[in-house]
Amino acid sequence: AVKPVLALKSGRTAGGQAATASHTGALAGVHAAFRAACKQTGVQEVETVQALFDAALAFAYQPLPRGNRIALLTNSGGPAALAADALEGVGLQLARTSPETQTRLRAIVHPDAQVTGPVDLLGGADAAGYRAALDVVLADPACDGVLAILVPQVLINPPAVVEAFGAAATAQAGPPKPVLACLMGE
Repeated sequence: AVKPVLALKSGRTAGGQAATASHTGALAGVHAAFRAACKQTGVQEVETVQALFDAALAFAYQPLPRGNRIALLTNSGGPAALAADALEGVGLQLARTSPETQTRLRAIVHPDAQVTGPVDLLGGADAAGYRAALDVVLADPACDGVLAILVPQVLINPPAVVEAFGAAATAQAGPPKPVLACLMGE
């Protein structure tokens, strides 16, 4: 609960077990038993070396969420749907914004934007729009953390949007919530 533990296990498949047999023999074991042990002890299993490093960086630089409700803030519905599936796949749930937050968002976003969760700012969202929306979502008690997704658009400055993510993350009032960013296509 205090220090996250990450695990990457080889030999999860029949082919992987055959590949590890010459090096570690019986140590590869049955993946289902390993997964159950991870679940019982709170170890977070990752499936790739890249995921291991990404998760380690996130845990090193962001606070742990106080709960499992993660808000998605995006400018594209497809990646948000994939992210929602991934969140649920690891035991997290998509945060739904409160009615008060929805009212505050409606005052600052495009009229066609989705504000219930995921919060879809639409393709024209710029750094200022992301920052304003992120400030509102982070203040919502129904949110324990945020995954901000940017699919770069022609007229949008991606580095400025990423800087807005960082500025909102560090300017939070109250106990800090984790803010993770996903820049698609990079």
